[in-house]
Amino acid sequence: RVAVDIAVRLGRADMVFLCRVQRAEIDFAQAADKLGMARAVEALKRMMEEGNDKKQKARLYFECWRLLDRMGNHEEAEVMGRKAALLYRELVEETGDADCRTRLYSLVKAGIEVN
Repeated sequence: RVAVDIAVRLGRADMVFLCRVQRAEIDFAQAADKLGMARAVEALKRMMEEGNDKKQKARLYFECWRLLDRMGNHEEAEVMGRKAALLYRELVEETGDADCRTRLYSLVKAGIEVN
């Protein structure tokens, strides 16, 4: 939480984004119950409504996929995984970004179909 404040003061929007994603993941990991886990996922979903670029949107879908899958909400996780995979496929085709390729591979390996 302090890292978000520091990133804001430094004017680093990219770091603010990453810190907020990490904060949601930490909140998920520290949640005492499914309700707490769901709140962390909702924080990521709210971030999707902001003006994110394609790579950030893909990252948010990817993280929602991971967390929802860990919660046992496989149906919703699959939807998020497919959205992430489609964006990552586009990014790989457009930029060749290695990080995007790695995340896309993780999704495909987990059985997410990229149509």
